[in-house]
Amino acid sequence: VHVDKFLKELNDIRHNSLYFMYADIDFFTDIKIELQKLEDYLIDTGNQIVDEEEQKDVFVQIQYMLERIYKLFNNKYIGN
Repeated sequence: VHVDKFLKELNDIRHNSLYFMYADIDFFTDIKIELQKLEDYLIDTGNQIVDEEEQKDVFVQIQYMLERIYKLFNNKYIGN
């Protein structure tokens, strides 16, 4: 259930970023790729039963992927 909400938010980010498809296609492509990687990972891991140790690894990986997305937006915002 929580994965569905997360996926919806990622889809909303992609939708809200469509402006960049015309204004900065390289940025848009990078965002689209990173969002898709995270969505795929969430779907793959959401369909598995994981123990506590594996769950920790999943959360670390999700955090890493989110940081990459935030970094792309931050770099765009500050002009890098």
